[in-house]
Amino acid sequence: MRTSKFIVMLGTDLRAPGGMTAVVQAYRDDGLFNRWPVRFLASYHRSGVLNKLSTAAGALLCFMWWLACAKVAAVHAHVAARGSFWRKSVFLALAMLCKRRTVFHLHDGSFPAWYESRSPLAKGLVRRMLRSVDCVVVLTEGWRSRVAAIEPRARLTVLRNPVHIPAQPSNRRPGRVLFMGRLWRDKGIFDLLEAALKVKPKVDALHLVCAGDGELDEVRRWADAHGMAACVSLPGWVDGQHKAALLADAALFVLPSYFEGLPVGVLEAMAWGVPVVASDVGGVAEALGHDSGVLIQAGDVDGLARAMERVLCDEVTAAAMAHAGRERATTHFARGLVVAQLEQVYRGLGLSPKESSLEQPCAG
Repeated sequence: MRTSKFIVMLGTDLRAPGGMTAVVQAYRDDGLFNRWPVRFLASYHRSGVLNKLSTAAGALLCFMWWLACAKVAAVHAHVAARGSFWRKSVFLALAMLCKRRTVFHLHDGSFPAWYESRSPLAKGLVRRMLRSVDCVVVLTEGWRSRVAAIEPRARLTVLRNPVHIPAQPSNRRPGRVLFMGRLWRDKGIFDLLEAALKVKPKVDALHLVCAGDGELDEVRRWADAHGMAACVSLPGWVDGQHKAALLADAALFVLPSYFEGLPVGVLEAMAWGVPVVASDVGGVAEALGHDSGVLIQAGDVDGLARAMERVLCDEVTAAAMAHAGRERATTHFARGLVVAQLEQVYRGLGLSPKESSLEQPCAG
């Protein structure tokens, strides 16, 4: 690869919240964009229809110009289901037409269900894309099997989500329960509220921190109506030092979601030495292993309440889970380890790192 060419990394605007954004930020923070000729191109923005359309159109025009100028060596597309798939497919198809290397990086735990709900024509287009790109990246071994069932000819590789390992673990403040993610029903936020209501009489210090965007007003009204307003905090979406402070305080991380890929929030909790209670969906079980937390069935409020009570009231069990989670995060999901594996994917496609570190990422 000539040094004048670069790898176009496609994804959501890096100012937007979400696990996919967190993954790209982790790559950047580990120095990937300095070591490799990567240019980040935002093809999606969450705020407003016109903003979404202008972001997508601007990204496509920028990408086509780069292709016309023979500047593109490869495309690394971070993909979810629905509109994300079709949007990224346009970029990937153009890259393949120009005989550029292509990486389809799947993040969305709802992708197989979304695929099954499509028309025969749409299913055929999905399968064609999966088998045509040079590499399909999935997040866990379980997801390798599920995607292979959709398209057996896809060239699949497993690349886990990366996480920063802090120098010191959480203080695990008694009763402090942390949820991080979009506050909507598919993430199980209202199941969590109902479970917390059951746990409150047994854990006097219970305080639930629900960090994220979404249905904040609905959550606030629920807490007011059930006498839980004093023990439910809604800080909105958090990042950086604010997120670190919440993780450093948490005694328990809870994610009772109905679908997931490999949730970054769970990995961050493990890295901080915070026990986890989460739904057995997507790659959560593979992330936690046998000792890092408690798995529940999505929608089982009573089971969620029992698991929360167990961790919050049994310090010996909580400490063992915290230690196991931090060890597992360090050996399986540490940022440097995962980014090194991504660099091997790039080398396997015949791509080369920079000879210097002059390139900078751009949000075109």
